[in-house]
Amino acid sequence: MSEQGYGDDFLERIVRPKIKQIMLHLMRMTGHKLLKHPRVFEIFGLDFLLDEDFNIWFIELNLTPAIGDTNDEKKEVNTKFLNDVMDMQYKRLYGNNIDDILEKSDFEIVYDGREEGIERYAGLLSEECV
Repeated sequence: MSEQGYGDDFLERIVRPKIKQIMLHLMRMTGHKLLKHPRVFEIFGLDFLLDEDFNIWFIELNLTPAIGDTNDEKKEVNTKFLNDVMDMQYKRLYGNNIDDILEKSDFEIVYDGREEGIERYAGLLSEECV
């Protein structure tokens, strides 16, 4: 990617924000259909494709993503992920703030229902889109 002029930070600077924006739009389109209960949560898997022109395409949403450990690295990542999810759910269930978990995890906010107005969208939407 560097030889095409995109730079070493292309994934963080371009790809990650675009994926987050796509995820936010998916949530805005379908969030009203999701079960909202304090003792229930779901984990979704989203698949994206980066084409030869570096366009990002949403492929599919998996309701039952594979969280198996086919190698040691994946086992470590998935164990941390599941521990963070359970810690966050426990804190939400008992009315505690989840910000400390978000800070130590690899999670990123796409939509924050604790916020009001444009702040709910974590800087991913402009005022005229809301």
